[in-house]
Amino acid sequence: MSFDVSLVWESLPQIVGGIGDGMLLGGVILACVVLAFVVFFYALGTLYDDRRDRSVLFWKSLPLSDTQTVLSKVAAGLILAPALAALGMIVLQLGFLILFSLYAAIHGINALPYLWSPTHLIAMWIKFAVLIPVNALW
Repeated sequence: MSFDVSLVWESLPQIVGGIGDGMLLGGVILACVVLAFVVFFYALGTLYDDRRDRSVLFWKSLPLSDTQTVLSKVAAGLILAPALAALGMIVLQLGFLILFSLYAAIHGINALPYLWSPTHLIAMWIKFAVLIPVNALW
């Protein structure tokens, strides 16, 4: 029974890519937990702060119905905040990959086959975009 090193060497980009995907998803999970807390406290704040600081009087003075006001706040919390969070996650993921690629280049390693090729960035970003309305409904 012998161990074939060439099989491990050929699958190394996929292994490193899987580790990179896991690291990128770990940051996404942390950002999603923070987003859930932010949206929760935003929703609580919109219920209480308008009454406390009497901005209800300001909203009443506008030519908008109460339904439109509430829907605008709901859209801000359930659509706009996750979209901005997804955009922020994309920027942070690209920044992480660029920094890690620079670190690898300084140490004489070509990061393209190990980081950029096997990672599934586009598929991950499409999942983020698709999950925004799903999470809003949830």
